[in-house]
Amino acid sequence: MTEPNRRATKRPPDLRPAAHHQRALNLALVALDAASVRARPTEMAHRLAEVAKCLQRMDDLRSADAYLERALVWVALIPAGAADAMRADLLCTQAELACHAADRHDEQVEALAEAGDEDLPAVPEARADRERVRDLATEAALLSGRGCDPMWEVKLLLRASDVLDRCGEHDGAVAMQNRAMALMGLMNPDTAAAPAIPPSRDALRVAGPSSLM
Repeated sequence: MTEPNRRATKRPPDLRPAAHHQRALNLALVALDAASVRARPTEMAHRLAEVAKCLQRMDDLRSADAYLERALVWVALIPAGAADAMRADLLCTQAELACHAADRHDEQVEALAEAGDEDLPAVPEARADRERVRDLATEAALLSGRGCDPMWEVKLLLRASDVLDRCGEHDGAVAMQNRAMALMGLMNPDTAAAPAIPPSRDALRVAGPSSLM
């Protein structure tokens, strides 16, 4: 028999990472459905990017990339000036996803080779991901110079530089690092190693006083 006054015990929440990420994804999808009713480009882009972020945390890289592609479609409907920063951020996130996918592919191939498995995944898949990283990161860096926040530009340049370096594009990575250093006033943009992507006028404006004399 149960005691009538006994308190009902609540089941403790499931705090496992997978369950936590699944709940976050479910909430992001609900928010996306609500935004779809209004169909406002900026809101839709944000909601799609949030779903992509949740999928990335669940290690579903291909699905995350597909949602980012949808977000970019909505960004294209936003006036150019306001859309540049959002597009640059999404492109950089796509570059990070592609870099992660290439690294994971290499790890799988290495593990199979060590196990003596002769049925190895195709190498061109990782190569294609790394080529895509280069294109995405370069476009993101170009767009970053159109923003009005130099510190945001620095963060994006460093993100782009990191994925390029991980993919073996060391010259491009160094060029972006130099541009970020010029923005922070740590390098004279006139004497830095000639970057493939020159600093924007805003970058030169916010460089330290000593670097402009």
